[in-house]
Amino acid sequence: TYLIFETMVRVIDELNIDMQEYIDNFQKNITGYTDEKQWEFIRTMAEQICGRASYSNYSQTTTLGNKLLQYVEENFQNYSLSLKDLSNAFNISVSTASRTFKSVVKINFYNYLCRIRMEKAKEYFRMGECNITEIANKVGYENEASFRRAFTRYEGITPKEYIQKYTVKS
Repeated sequence: TYLIFETMVRVIDELNIDMQEYIDNFQKNITGYTDEKQWEFIRTMAEQICGRASYSNYSQTTTLGNKLLQYVEENFQNYSLSLKDLSNAFNISVSTASRTFKSVVKINFYNYLCRIRMEKAKEYFRMGECNITEIANKVGYENEASFRRAFTRYEGITPKEYIQKYTVKS
């Protein structure tokens, strides 16, 4: 539950949802909470996040933004994916792609792309796939060094440390 909690806190922060007092209280008491209480808290957080479904007042912006999101989620493995690719794919300017993306997601394109890549990499690590070079390529990095730098910046620990900490030993 703690991994889910950490991910949700990051998403809450990115969406600028004000739940800090609630999060602080949970962090102080997590060891005293039963599993049921921990899951209840996570459900409440998920409801808060999902309640942000309407990101924009303009349905046209939301529709385009959702298409941009879908494109990124389907193409994040492409190491050269850029705002220019989005603008070409949807016949819009780079600045329109950037502005629309940020209005829908509430973070910029490159931070979102990094988040998707890191979350997918962590998923691979937790499933027992530990070849860092292969995972770097699977999640859209041209080389292992770039992936290691990005992972360490995003997670605060190296991929190797993450594997040692979170991978289930068989």
